Amino acid sequence: MSSRDFLLRYSPSAQNGLDENYCRNPDRDVSGPWCYTTDKNVRHQPCSIKKCEEAICLNCNGEDYRGSLDRTETGRECQRWDLQSPHTHPYNPEKYPDKHLDDNYCRNPDSSERPWCYTTDPSVQREPCSITKCSKAGK
Repeated sequence: MSSRDFLLRYSPSAQNGLDENYCRNPDRDVSGPWCYTTDKNVRHQPCSIKKCEEAICLNCNGEDYRGSLDRTETGRECQRWDLQSPHTHPYNPEKYPDKHLDDNYCRNPDSSERPWCYTTDPSVQREPCSITKCSKAGK
């Protein structure tokens, strides 16, 4: 993609969430989020943001968690996001590509308190996953 095409495609606007100077990844760059700079010679650069899955604990609610934990806190196996059995749900990976609903991994697509998943246990619809939250004193 040329520099001009890049600029046109990712021009900051309130509609695409690029209107502030926050780090974002609208082009799904493998190196992660980036931001525009004020340097006229450097249009954008990568941001140094620690990913939730790289953290020992979560300071956030895990909406950005991209790890491969696939069991709930009680040890139940997670249901694949692309399946509607044993539990039907609205979180189809094709409908929510920005939520990274991969395989049967714990995720937080609805801004819950922490990552969770639907379980393969027909009697238990969903449960949270054990991804340790950081203590306030340990930040």
